[in-house]
Amino acid sequence: MNTQIKTKALKKIIEICILKKEDKKLLNENINNIICKENTIYNLLEFTAEKNIQFLLNIDNGAGFCPIEKWIEIETTAILKEQFEYLNIKLPKFKDYGTNKFINIEMLREYNKRLKEHNIQMSHIENKEYYENLFLIHKITDKNELSKVFKEMECELEEIK
Repeated sequence: MNTQIKTKALKKIIEICILKKEDKKLLNENINNIICKENTIYNLLEFTAEKNIQFLLNIDNGAGFCPIEKWIEIETTAILKEQFEYLNIKLPKFKDYGTNKFINIEMLREYNKRLKEHNIQMSHIENKEYYENLFLIHKITDKNELSKVFKEMECELEEIK
């Protein structure tokens, strides 16, 4: 894929999805390091995790040290706090869904339903090169533009229904 297309697409994702100016600046300053390797989405995930920028929800990462549902709850709450400043969204508690080795789609649907009450939603990022379950929480109004930009990054943004 063309580096210019990746750079433009990633800059647009940062512009739309990152709230804090200092995080936007840090990501934009390091954009060449993020896109220089094969899998840009994975590099973005690693960079934001390393810099403690709550942005992408990587569900499989939490599976090793706590139940997947608890990981979803922890990470979603952190992303909402950092990127949306929404602290009053009442999300379902993981204990209501039991402990599973696999993602509970009903829990994700319920999360998405509650997020949509606040004009935001959770979408799955489908990436052929990265096989873990990666999700993005974004404004509903940005859905079409983000879908287009992720397509330029050779990914699909799929709404959780």
